[in-house]
Amino acid sequence: MSDPSGFSPDSGPVSKAAPTKSPPPPAACLVRFGEVRDLRGDPGTMGEMLNRAVHVTDSATWVRSGLGALAADPHLSIAGDADPTADLVLDVDLVKAYLGSQNMAKTANVVLRVRWKRDGGPEDTSVYRGSMTSINWIGGEAEIRGAFNHALSNLTEDLHRDVLSRCAAATAQHP
Repeated sequence: MSDPSGFSPDSGPVSKAAPTKSPPPPAACLVRFGEVRDLRGDPGTMGEMLNRAVHVTDSATWVRSGLGALAADPHLSIAGDADPTADLVLDVDLVKAYLGSQNMAKTANVVLRVRWKRDGGPEDTSVYRGSMTSINWIGGEAEIRGAFNHALSNLTEDLHRDVLSRCAAATAQHP
């Protein structure tokens, strides 16, 4: 990208979504990511670094790629976009994504709201926040992308734990 303050989802988040210590469901749980929306006031920017705006090309694709890290868990199976047989459906809203810098530190923050749907039951909502603080070296695109990717990856760890828990509950209801 020619603009050093630009941010693109070309290289997705670093995956840390390895299986957690939560008890896994006995069989693979079919999870589908439904709608992924960016609800921020200005979906084209993600804060500023060194007094330059950080621009994003497609935040929904970036979030979806981060959620894709859950596919590494053998206890989960990721369903296609229109698969009606999913045990669990997650609709995701990007509520906040911003970068700030002060002195020699930069902080990236990502907040997602997840709406859970299971077997036509009532919808439930959870909010997840991931952040990453590190030394601000040069403020280039790779550094900015890495900060956001780590923040999204940190958030995905908590989401992964909840997906496993909800899948275990779903498979207990329908053995």
